[in-house]
Amino acid sequence: MKKILFALIATTTIFTSCKKDGGGGSTTSDSYLPNTTATNWTFKKTSGTTVSNVTYTVTTNTITNNGITYVQASGSDGSNQYYAQIGTDYHNLLQASGQNIDLVILKADKNLNDTWTSSTIIPVTGVPGVTTATVNITYKMLLKGGTRTVLTNNFTDVIRVQATLSATAGLPIPLSLGTIDYYLAKGVGIIENVANLNNTQLGLNNNDKYEIQSWEIK
Repeated sequence: MKKILFALIATTTIFTSCKKDGGGGSTTSDSYLPNTTATNWTFKKTSGTTVSNVTYTVTTNTITNNGITYVQASGSDGSNQYYAQIGTDYHNLLQASGQNIDLVILKADKNLNDTWTSSTIIPVTGVPGVTTATVNITYKMLLKGGTRTVLTNNFTDVIRVQATLSATAGLPIPLSLGTIDYYLAKGVGIIENVANLNNTQLGLNNNDKYEIQSWEIK
């Protein structure tokens, strides 16, 4: 179970016309997660004391799951993200341990402090008497139409969504996994992503932070 949850969490944390190196960018879309081909975002990633850069670029590749078609964004670190927009709902498809997990990371029609939920049943191996676990996610809109400064970039029309994760696997009390905060700016996409995921029972300690440096919307 620990291996599956680690894979889920690693994928959940990240994971839009001339690119400006070192900061800034262009916006030509009203979407909170533009997904036109060749759109790209470069992030500063902080993981503990380790700092690196990663760029995600939207490709022509797609994947379909439960009737939803997702666009693939390929990372310079070899990772992939899958996104879809259906009306005012924004989806992130996670692929963890062979499982497809759909996250509704934003419902843009929701109001400040509104909540929504999702859950996914995943298989579990190596735990006596337990064959599946349920990952429950509660989302809450903590900011809508606000402003946010990320590194040297100033953004308006920003939405902040906090996802609270827990897991049950034949236990009377759900295991708290922590939170992930998504900051999305209209016309740009995800501008900041902060994971605070900790569980001593699982040996979990993930506090990755992504901050946008530059972007290019096609």
